Amino acid sequence: MIIPIHVEIWIASRLLSEEREFFAKKELIEFIREEFGDMRPGISIHISSCCVANKPSNHPRNYNYLYWVSYGKYRIYREGDYVHPDKIGWPSQPFMEDIPVRYRYLIKEYPQQKSIEREEFKRKILYKYPKSIRKEYKVEKINLENLRNFEREAINKTMLMMAYNPSCARIFSKDTNKKIKKKIFSIIESLSDTKTQENFDRIHKDILDDIVLNIKNFRRNNPSGIITYGQAQKGLNVFLKVYVDWACLPSLEIANNVRLFLHCPLDSNVMKAIKRNEADLYLKYGRLPCDLRNITTYDQYLNWQRLIDEILERDEQQNKRTLIDVIWYLESLRKKDLNEFFN
Repeated sequence: MIIPIHVEIWIASRLLSEEREFFAKKELIEFIREEFGDMRPGISIHISSCCVANKPSNHPRNYNYLYWVSYGKYRIYREGDYVHPDKIGWPSQPFMEDIPVRYRYLIKEYPQQKSIEREEFKRKILYKYPKSIRKEYKVEKINLENLRNFEREAINKTMLMMAYNPSCARIFSKDTNKKIKKKIFSIIESLSDTKTQENFDRIHKDILDDIVLNIKNFRRNNPSGIITYGQAQKGLNVFLKVYVDWACLPSLEIANNVRLFLHCPLDSNVMKAIKRNEADLYLKYGRLPCDLRNITTYDQYLNWQRLIDEILERDEQQNKRTLIDVIWYLESLRKKDLNEFFN
């Protein structure tokens, strides 16, 4: 008898949970290999997604057997745990006849309200989703209170996506982008308590240090995985410019207080324009790198901000660094005009 992969995962997770609450993906894979002699390639994706209650679906069949806790860390799904909308209605344990007899002692009866026979379960899925992905959703009226509770999170994450993705997502891998955006998102909670430039700079530096020191970006053109301070600052500074200075979030009061602390997003076009038009200042700071990949120390990054401060000092009414980033827009227009002229 060939045991379905999802059943092996259910059995292995229940047996492991008798010894400890949490277990790693590789421990499940190793347990299944030793217990069932199974090394099918589908085991990994079943553990990562198909069988995880709080992760989105990427497969026609889903099971709520596991619960993702943190990177590489799982436990068994428990009644009452959060279930991703994609997984609502899918079973939390296999059908009895799919489980080898010697493991059936592990199974528990479904709660009465979720009891469902195999044929009835299949019939509902086939009737509701005859040609599309077969998953059953619980139909409820729209809960406006729930929408209000999540509106702020939706706004914040959408703003982050809109600012970050066009500015720098292309230079990082998919996994690296997720990790960096998570670090950037954490600064929102600190904005309400940011009262001074020194306070903002400390929080800002902590995030850049965390990205540079703890996140790798392995790509074909970057086998070392190193992220420089120039690359790390781009997404953070562009997001803060759009979120705080332009959109006046998370509130007008906080934005008015914090916008003067913001740093100018460094971009090769901005830096080269400053080098070209502010030659004396540029030489004063020791010919700073104009390529984000070459800004490898925090001091180099900070000297660019100091140089920008000196430019702003010429006009007492202009003291926000984000104004200098408008150079990026003007440079893009200039290049467009030049391209049209030569073409």
